[in-house]
This record gives sequence, structure tokens and C-alpha cells, in this order.
Amino acid sequence: SLLRFSHIAHSLSQVKARVAGSQDGTWTDPHNGGTYNELSDSSYLELSRTTANGQYTDKMDLTFTDSGTGCHIAGCSESQVTSIADFSTNYCNMRMLYCGEADGCTPVNGDLGSDETNKKTSVGASSTASDCFPSTTAAHEHNFVESVFHAAHDEAEVARRALRGSN
Repeated sequence: SLLRFSHIAHSLSQVKARVAGSQDGTWTDPHNGGTYNELSDSSYLELSRTTANGQYTDKMDLTFTDSGTGCHIAGCSESQVTSIADFSTNYCNMRMLYCGEADGCTPVNGDLGSDETNKKTSVGASSTASDCFPSTTAAHEHNFVESVFHAAHDEAEVARRALRGSN
């Protein structure tokens, strides 16, 4: 859950502007250059994010409600493949859509001035803001580890199917 100090319309337009910007090149996702896509359109926003190399797509849901003192954004991001240690990927998927200049982000339609009030992660996941801005070396290491993990997962799935006698 994330508390915003702006109105719902402004918060929603900022998130949608970054989604559109990731597609047309006017905004770059600082977390390894992913591309966001809008899957629904309302105060409940369903999005997907595809990694820059096109290998992985995560889905996320964001809700925007008036808290009386501003806009409250609550969200959830979920990897679409088995992911035990996510190196803050799911957290960064959402954070990159609302973070401000004070966080090291580049706003599209003005700074939201966000304040995170509550973060919950699944087992093995993390929510470290600095993970959202990987160095080139760290990004390559992360991509390598992620690729090795997914390759091992794929091999295990093939072995399970072979044991069950199905494809």
C-alpha cells in the first residue's frame, strides 16, 4: 500500500503516462528498461511489464482511492513464472510507476510526491528500493542469475512431465 499526496486523477494520469512512455520511448523504466502495457482501464488498473530482453512478463494490479488527504494507491505484482528470490523485481515493477525525483526517478506529468506506508512481500521476495536502479554490472549479474534459475525451472518441468508421461 502506498500513500500519495495528490489527487486520484493526477496519480492515475502519471502511472498511465509512464506506461505509454515505456512503449513510445518518452519514458524509460529505470529497472532494466522494461515495457509496461495497460490491460484494463478504470480506477482499478491491470498492467503487465515485459523485461527489456522480452523473456519475462509480470502482471500487476493497482487501485486508486481517495484517502481524504490524497490518493491511496494499493498494488500487487506477480511474476508469471516460478520466482523464489525475485531481487525486488515485483516491488520495482510497481515502484517505477509512482516514484518521484527525490527517489531518483523521472516523472512524466509532474512529481507525485509519494510516501510508502506499507510493503508486504511473498516468501523469498524483497522490496529494496536500491534494487530498482541496478548498475550495468549488477543488471547483467541479475539477468544471468534469473536466466539460470528459469532454465533450471524449465528443466525440472520437463523432467516432471517425462515422469508423468505427458508433454
